[in-house]
Amino acid sequence: MWEPGMDTMMINSGVNVVIVSKRLGDTIKTVSGTYLHSIEKLEKESVAQLEGFLDNIRDVK
Repeated sequence: MWEPGMDTMMINSGVNVVIVSKRLGDTIKTVSGTYLHSIEKLEKESVAQLEGFLDNIRDVK
């Protein structure tokens, strides 16, 4: 059963937008546009994680 707010929870948890769009029965474009703010936040967090990982690798060398 699909509960209200599960779409936002899935996006904020990092579930791929393709999966969320299939669950909602919407297009990827619609879901991307609706949840752009959440997707941008996840992208920034992912970049920060990657930068931290790379910094740790450089520190080991």
